[in-house]
Amino acid sequence: MIYDDLSYEHEANIFANQQKYVKNLTSLEVFKANLEAENNEQMVIRDLVESYGLRIGKAKGPGVISAVSTLETVYQKYGYHILNRVLRLIVSAWEGDANSFSSNMLSSIAKVVNAFGSDLDDEVFKDKLGAVSIKQLSRMAKDRRPGSMGYAEAIVIEYNSKRKNPSSRLSIERLHSREHPMFTGIDEPDEKPKIEAPPVEKPREETPEIEPTDYEDDGDLLRYAYSYVLPAGYTPGE
Repeated sequence: MIYDDLSYEHEANIFANQQKYVKNLTSLEVFKANLEAENNEQMVIRDLVESYGLRIGKAKGPGVISAVSTLETVYQKYGYHILNRVLRLIVSAWEGDANSFSSNMLSSIAKVVNAFGSDLDDEVFKDKLGAVSIKQLSRMAKDRRPGSMGYAEAIVIEYNSKRKNPSSRLSIERLHSREHPMFTGIDEPDEKPKIEAPPVEKPREETPEIEPTDYEDDGDLLRYAYSYVLPAGYTPGE
């Protein structure tokens, strides 16, 4: 809307009150706008989701992912292949259960996949986690810690259940390892660049002027002068 011939006070009043009548766009609306603009990232995510017989929608339901901003975050942080594997694991374990596509579930499985890579067996994940309902997993997660990391820990615990071989078990410590790439740049403060001070040039020592009148004879003067350039204990004529 364009206004003409308004006083300064009227313009200021419109500016001050315009946010009362402006509706913020939802994540889904922004996502769809990016699809209309044919932005590559959103088109890749949509095509990947639909390749599993799922769809992105507003309301949670079987086979519907409403956590669109989490899809984008996983894609941006971990890449296409991890998002692809996350969707594959969820579909194979919970067969499209509406609760399996929550933000915490998507984020937690992305953490687990990124932390363990090929050490995570997809078939074991399907068998072990598929036997646990999302509600039960959610209760376990809340007992561990808040947020997606609680879900990630619960997933690792269920994955390890009844697996006696230590080499086949996943380590909680690895999930939390600060050195692992999954944590790089997430919550570590940026290190400020060190500014080195320019080298300070030491002042040159000036040789004091020698006043011949201060010495009784030329021998004393010569010995005094040699003391600046010759080793200690050296006597002229040696």
